[in-house]
Order: sequence, then C-alpha cells, then structure tokens
Amino acid sequence: MKFNSDIDIDFGNRDKILEHIKHIPAAMRNVNPIRKHATGVYVTDIPYDAVNDMANLDYSEAEKLGYIKLDMLNVHIYDSVRDEKHLEQLMREPNWDKLKARHIVDQLIHLSNHYQGYRDWETDRKSTRLNSSHLKLSRMPSSA
Repeated sequence: MKFNSDIDIDFGNRDKILEHIKHIPAAMRNVNPIRKHATGVYVTDIPYDAVNDMANLDYSEAEKLGYIKLDMLNVHIYDSVRDEKHLEQLMREPNWDKLKARHIVDQLIHLSNHYQGYRDWETDRKSTRLNSSHLKLSRMPSSA
C-alpha cells in the first residue's frame, strides 16, 4: 500500500525514546554531503547503509516506495512544564481567530506556507454558507 505520509510525534527528549525502539535513521541522500535526516526514523525494515548507519534510500524516494518515516521531534516546551495544573493550562483550547493574522501564522512552522490557502478556504466556506442560507427550498409534489 502506497500513500504519502507526514507523521510527526512530539517528545520532551526523543533520544531517550529512541534508546528503547529499534529504528533506522532516515537518510538525506540528495544533498552533498549525504547525512541523516534531522528527525526522521523508520521502525520497520528498510534497506540499510551500515557504513553510514542510516537508510540506504533517500527519505523522499523511500516515501514513494511506501516506507513510512516517523518524524520524532524534540519539543522543548515540555521542559518548562512545572506541574500537572500548568500542563492543563497549556492544553486549553487556543484562540483560533489568531490564525487570521498573517504575522502570527508566519511564526508557525507547519502552517506558515499554507496561510493563503487557509484564507482562501475560509472565504470559500463562508461564501458557500451564506449562499446556501438563501436557497429557496422547493417542496416535492405530493404525487411523487
């Protein structure tokens, strides 16, 4: 089964987790010099380059072949969590209206390249909602 995937998993310390999981670091082979991917690993079998201790396929080629890379990210905000109450405060529902402000979205790694697409989607969504509220409903004839 082939599909495009982008699986990001956030950890306080990814290295501690990786000590307990059999994995193969993803490779960046289309760059010079070749190197390990900064966050990506495979937890399933993939051709392995023992000399460089990483996958034998570039991560983008591996994805085309159906291999699933997990991006295991260090999220340092966990270092600042004082206690469970503080964590609950951090997990409260955000003010989603802030996504309408370009200067805020530009600071968000996974969203910054999608700002205009979001704005276009929101405009289309509102337009569709407004138009649909003005549709006249016709009644089906009783003989139907």
